[in-house]
Amino acid sequence: MHPHLWPPLPVSTYGLCISLGLIASWFLARSLAASQKVDLWKIDYFVTLVAFIALLGATVAGLVEPRTPAPVGESNTSLVLVGAMILGTATGAAWALLTRLPLGLLADLLAAPLMIAVAFGRLGCFFAGCCWGKVCPVPNLGICFPQNSFAWYGQLHRGIIYPADPFSLPVFPTQLLESLAAVLLAALCLHRFRTRRISGEIFLTMALTYCTARFALEFLRADNPPLAGFFHWMTFSQLATAALFLLALLTFLTFLIRRRHATAWNLRLPRASATSVPSTTG
Repeated sequence: MHPHLWPPLPVSTYGLCISLGLIASWFLARSLAASQKVDLWKIDYFVTLVAFIALLGATVAGLVEPRTPAPVGESNTSLVLVGAMILGTATGAAWALLTRLPLGLLADLLAAPLMIAVAFGRLGCFFAGCCWGKVCPVPNLGICFPQNSFAWYGQLHRGIIYPADPFSLPVFPTQLLESLAAVLLAALCLHRFRTRRISGEIFLTMALTYCTARFALEFLRADNPPLAGFFHWMTFSQLATAALFLLALLTFLTFLIRRRHATAWNLRLPRASATSVPSTTG
């Protein structure tokens, strides 16, 4: 945990990681767009727009999602990644219609960059101490957070540590696990980008895989209380990712079972385009 990059200056490590992730994903999206002869201004304007829209979605979701008590001086509301993804995806669909850019192509171009942004963002969560995990049954595989951190205060609130304890009990490194999963998924998206046959399949593959990983990782997190009522065994993020998974799965099965839709919607790629290697120019 290292919330400030350099204590004498008010530089948030979390904010720095978010900024680096945005810049890295922007450059990657431009590189992929150039390889497909897409006007780069469409990517530049979209990344700028979606950054603000995603922040709005994450903030709204943070206000809705139940949270655990926070340390003194800290807010118990936070940015929720799933909210950013939902509003960001809707913005992408609207942008594709506005700029007459094929939606499937835009989605494929942004799949790997999105995962790069998630990877950097989760590193920021680790340095900030938020999005912490449950107590790890194997201490050597867990991470201890210092006194007055979110994890430490959460365990103090549950009565499993004492106020004098300098560190929390070892917890699952959920932030690092999700960051690693996002990096691996970004690599998979880049690898499959060169061999895709249906426009949009890279984004759908990313959505299905990420939702599955995120749903599983939520069982290891301690910062999100479960919902009330019928979904009492799920967290808000699990419910949202389950809905996104079903939507992506329905779309994916439509492409597989009813292949003629790919032609009707102009989604099927020419063979030469499907096997072209992304360029790094532009």
